[in-house]
Amino acid sequence: MYLARTVQAGKPRYILRESVPAGEGFGHRDLCDLGAEPRRFLVYPGGNAFYFAEELLAALEDRGVDPAPEELEDLFWPFLEETIRRRLEPFRKRQQRVRDDRRPRREAPAAEVHPFDRRRLFFLRTGQTDPRGMERLPASLWAHFSGKSRDEIEQGFMDQETGLRPRELKAYTFAIFDLQRFFPQRYARESPQALDPAEMDERFLACLCGLLEDTRFWGGLRFEDRMRGYLARYVVMYFDFEFGPPPFAEFLDEFLHRRQAFRPAAPRPPGPEAAAEAFGRPFADLQAMNRRQLTRLYRRRARELHPDRGGSHERFIRLSEAYQELLRGRR
Repeated sequence: MYLARTVQAGKPRYILRESVPAGEGFGHRDLCDLGAEPRRFLVYPGGNAFYFAEELLAALEDRGVDPAPEELEDLFWPFLEETIRRRLEPFRKRQQRVRDDRRPRREAPAAEVHPFDRRRLFFLRTGQTDPRGMERLPASLWAHFSGKSRDEIEQGFMDQETGLRPRELKAYTFAIFDLQRFFPQRYARESPQALDPAEMDERFLACLCGLLEDTRFWGGLRFEDRMRGYLARYVVMYFDFEFGPPPFAEFLDEFLHRRQAFRPAAPRPPGPEAAAEAFGRPFADLQAMNRRQLTRLYRRRARELHPDRGGSHERFIRLSEAYQELLRGRR
């Protein structure tokens, strides 16, 4: 069972679905339409407790589904009240680790997973556009696709893609459609923004159409649903966004920004004791002096401490700092 997010009249709509065997693959069926606000199916009796509305449980029972409480909890967790979610998070993580340890692990061969899915998962996990590193991913990751319909897999990718930054979106489409294979230039993988944009557009549209007709990828999904429900987002990512800066340019820009943002800490003004030591007079006497008296004392003391007359450089600096601080606010 999984939570599908659709858009109707520009507004999000949520549907509980499950993947079911269909021919040689898997299809999906709707279990319960949650509407635009899944939160309405959560009931809070008080404290940190919550339970699911009878309306939801009855709808699932009518469909012959009896999910485990933790399964529903995982699906509705993002819609839980923030304060309760924050308090229950540590306990939920411990329970999740126990469930993961008990769950049997299946390491599906990468060959069973469609290349388009493998490239998407690789980029989302590593941020790299070069697919040659895909073989380094552990085989256990491919079990994520086992026993799931195309709709459930796509819903999972949609959730993960929300973590991409705008400057990554076009690079993401470049990588997942493996457009770099059409360009012999050595910089194609790392700097696709330097390639011919017209040729790249043509290659992208050709790959998109090829994926639309790939029955192995879509299974039993109807053709008219494919572009509208699943691939349209990649057209937007590719044509409505631009490549980010080349890796070195991005590094240089970040380096310069850090240098510009750096400001040395302002020196602390000398305290009363430091000023009294520098002038060789009690601080109360220094405070009682007017500007002319203080300046006369400073000049006499400066002649005594000046390095050219055998004085100490450090003491001369401390004297000057104390003088500037004492002059503030004096007439």
